Amino acid sequence: MVPDAVKVLAEDGRRVEAVDISPYINNLPGGTSTSSFRSDDASGSTSQAANIQEALEVGASVLLMDEDTCATNFMMRDSRMAQLVAPDKEPITPFSAKIESLRAAGVSTVLVMGGSGDYFSRADAVIVMDNYIPSDTTQEAHNIAARHAATLAAAGMGAGPSTPTPGAADMGVWFTPRVPGTIYSGGGGDWRGVKTHVRG
Repeated sequence: MVPDAVKVLAEDGRRVEAVDISPYINNLPGGTSTSSFRSDDASGSTSQAANIQEALEVGASVLLMDEDTCATNFMMRDSRMAQLVAPDKEPITPFSAKIESLRAAGVSTVLVMGGSGDYFSRADAVIVMDNYIPSDTTQEAHNIAARHAATLAAAGMGAGPSTPTPGAADMGVWFTPRVPGTIYSGGGGDWRGVKTHVRG
């Protein structure tokens, strides 16, 4: 078990008081400051950003996330959307763009996700769960991410803000694509460790 692991989720409607969410969110309508953000009715993305910052403030070294309870627009932004809405018009810097800076600060992320491959090449480990059986598919996921990046480059689209540069470090992202009937926990190769997710 990791005693300072914290589950992070979006809490639409929660109260936020004086939290610096500027690493993730800026340029809000009306010029609302995000360096000391407050709201009596925070959105999904602003509440999730606040929850991450609060977790880091109390010393969390592992962030646990499940796509089912996260704000989609906070987690990722694909290359097509980046072309449609210019970065200076988009207030949210997606979490996928912050993985490396969190890793450098010694903060790991355990992410359960089945709807996007945006995190593939950022992941230190990709574990597919099939009928409760874990399978290490890290290399396959990295290969898929590299082919996808090459396809975008050939089309002249670039990688976009949520398509990462391949590479891994000792700490970082554990990624588990969701399949029916899944139990996942991770950490140091011991599947019993950090967190368990059960899907029927």
